[in-house]
Amino acid sequence: MPIMKPSAWVMGAVALVLASGAAHASPIVFEGTYAITANTSGTGMKIGTAGDLGAPFTLPALTVGQSYSTALFDIYATSSNPLGPARPISVQFDFTAPPPAFGGTVGGNTNAVQLFGGLFDYGQVTWSNGGLLALDFGPNNSGVLDIQLTNAQFSPGFLGLSHGLLSGANVDATFTLVQAPASAPTAVPEPGSLALLATALMGLGIGLRRLRIA
Repeated sequence: MPIMKPSAWVMGAVALVLASGAAHASPIVFEGTYAITANTSGTGMKIGTAGDLGAPFTLPALTVGQSYSTALFDIYATSSNPLGPARPISVQFDFTAPPPAFGGTVGGNTNAVQLFGGLFDYGQVTWSNGGLLALDFGPNNSGVLDIQLTNAQFSPGFLGLSHGLLSGANVDATFTLVQAPASAPTAVPEPGSLALLATALMGLGIGLRRLRIA
C-alpha cells in the first residue's frame, strides 16, 4: 500500500491552528462619567474645576497595551489668598461599559506654594500613588484598565494667586488597557489571518485528495 506523505496534512493543520489564533481580541470601548471633589470653601486654598472630557464620556476603542491620553479637567484657584493647610481632592470614575459597571477613585491634595517669603505663589495638585488607579472590570474582574492622572501647578501670581479659570492648568489622564477580560469576544479575522486560513484549507484539501488516490 502506498504510504501517503504527511507534509500536506501537517502544513494544513499547522496553518489552520495559526489562523485560528491569529485574530486579535476585539478592541474595547469604555463609557462612563467622572466627578471631581475639591475644597471650594472653608480653610485652605479654594479650588475651582472645569471638566474637559465630558460627562458621560466615551473613549476611543482600545486594544491590549494601547493607551489614550486626554485633558481631564482644568483646575484653578478661586481666591487670591493662598494661606491654609493642604486640602484633599479626588476624582471618582464610574464606568457603565463594558458591563458590568465598575469604578474607583483617585485621591490627592491641593496646596499653595509660596516662594521668596510669599512674593510669588502658585497652586499645586499632587496625586497619591503617582496618580495611578488600576481598575478590574469584565466577567470575574479579569480585565484591567489603568488610569493615570498628572500632577499640575496652577494659578501662579505675584503677592497672591492669580485666581480664575484663565490662570488654571490642565490635569491630564492616560487610559491604558492592560488586560482584556478572559471572555472578551474575538474580532473578525484580519486579511492576513484569512489568507492563512485559506492556505490551511488548501493543505487539508490536498491531503484528502492524495488519500483518495492512494
